Amino acid sequence: MGEAVEKFLAEVNGSFKNLIDHSGIEEQTALCREFHQVILAFLLQHNIVSAGIYCSDGEGAKPRNQM
Repeated sequence: MGEAVEKFLAEVNGSFKNLIDHSGIEEQTALCREFHQVILAFLLQHNIVSAGIYCSDGEGAKPRNQM
């Protein structure tokens, strides 16, 4: 991954980790779901993974750059 991608992922991960660490139990599930959606949107928008691969059954699914 490029430096910009790595920086983005580190910032998003740090932000969500901080939110999760300082939230109540009931909020943690929602925050984790939102984190998953943000990362998935980023991966799809930058063609790191395709919707077809993401929605597959997982058999042999690999990010585009590893095909």
